[in-house]
Parts: sequence; C-alpha cells; structure tokens
Amino acid sequence: MRVIFSHGLKGSPDGFKITKLSEALTALGHEVVSVDYRELSIREWLIKLAEVAREGDVLVGSSAGGFVSAEIASRKGAAGLFLMAPALYKGNYPLDGCLPPINVPTEIVHGWHDDVIPFANSLRYANKAACSLHLVDDDHRLHESIDRITSWLVDFVTRLSTP
Repeated sequence: MRVIFSHGLKGSPDGFKITKLSEALTALGHEVVSVDYRELSIREWLIKLAEVAREGDVLVGSSAGGFVSAEIASRKGAAGLFLMAPALYKGNYPLDGCLPPINVPTEIVHGWHDDVIPFANSLRYANKAACSLHLVDDDHRLHESIDRITSWLVDFVTRLSTP
C-alpha cells in the first residue's frame, strides 16, 4: 500500500515522527512518500499534495499536514486518513479549517496537553465523522507517544491493505 506523509508547519519530510513511522511501514513492505512543504503557503500545500496523491493512498498528516491530508482525502478517494494533532478549525486556513466528515476510514491522535491545536478540535471532528480518536498524555509534537502512534498506524494500514 502507498502511504503519503505530510509534515506540520515547523516540520520537515524527514522529521522525527515521519522517520519513525516510515521505518515501521517500509519494514512491512509499504511504499512511503514524504512530501516537502517547507517555504510554501497552505494553499500551495493543497496543490502539491493533490498532485502527489492518488486514489487508494493512505494519507497521514501532522498538524497543518493533517488539515491538508484531510482536504485532499476528500477529493482523491483515499483508502484511509491518519491524522496527528490535525490543524482543524483554524480560522486562517482555507475553509477556516472546517472540513465536512470524509467518507474514508479515519483515525486521529491528539495530545491532551497540546497548546498549539486544542484537542477539542479533534474531538469535534471525530464526533462529526464518527471516527476513532486516541487522546494521549502528550503535547503537540506527540514525541512521547511515538511507540503507540506507530502501533496504531501499522494496525490501521494493515487493516486497510488486508482484502
């Protein structure tokens, strides 16, 4: 299965979370793509991911990359959507960061102590989308929860790729 990672505003395509998660998925034989959005506007992120993503991909996004992944998943017919502290309901984003629930399997991970994007935003979206939400004892970066996040993502992609 092809998995596309989208980093956050201050992140990079080879940041800590993406590297750890990519290693786990690559070891299982999945194709991994990590998009580089540095120095682009959020609107340009949307254009770039729309060019890279294909129907049937699993889109994985962190923070701003979560918003972009969710928006493109709705357009491209993604196989699944895995979001980490997604920047949903941000007034300075396209659509004010408000997305309708997407009809693809979705899981969200968010830290209770996130001081960048309130966990309540993910709770609000998960309630509308009726998707899985994992709240963890962590902050916005989610580094303390990487082992659990890796396990959840591997399980998620495995379920999606099993006929």
